[in-house]
Amino acid sequence: MPAAVIVPGDGPDQKNFERVGEDLVKNVYGGNGIVYKCVFANQSRDFHYIDMLPVSAAPNGGSGSFLEFLFVATCVLTVSHVGELDGPIMSYLTPIDKASRETENADWRYRQPWHTNGTGRQLCPYGDLFWKFIGRAPRTTKIILLGCESGNRYAQCVANSATIPVWGFDHSCAAADIATMRPIVSGIEGGKSQNGISVSWPS
Repeated sequence: MPAAVIVPGDGPDQKNFERVGEDLVKNVYGGNGIVYKCVFANQSRDFHYIDMLPVSAAPNGGSGSFLEFLFVATCVLTVSHVGELDGPIMSYLTPIDKASRETENADWRYRQPWHTNGTGRQLCPYGDLFWKFIGRAPRTTKIILLGCESGNRYAQCVANSATIPVWGFDHSCAAADIATMRPIVSGIEGGKSQNGISVSWPS
């Protein structure tokens, strides 16, 4: 069961999130996975471009390309801080145009690239497109969002777009801690219910 694990490209605890991802690949997925660092390739106030850079070697000498690995991945995970309504925080960079009246809003969009429309009930167009793309990968059957309150309204938005089940936390959690995350992900993959973890199904 290959896994694609996405972690932030910068910011607080970035290295710890990376270590958690590497541990999950090794100890839960038997080395059959890749950890990707989400980085912003372009800083536009109106739209953002992201890239997924592999930070661990591809299993069996295969391709490290995120797009190619999605063709075999059965699970996609994010390990990060999470905004309650707006998903994984992948960056703490600020836009180039700091004088813009939209700076605060643009900065928020940069940190959470797959955010909602602000209500927590519907994804922004880019977020909807991203999670639809993940959900339609040929073998992907689940998404796991590791981060505080990731199982609240945001997970339901993701499930609706991806049309596959999404696991997340009902409360705060230590997503940057290996000893906490490993048994939780192992339990999810083993089909065991986990305290404080919710499953959102497409509606």
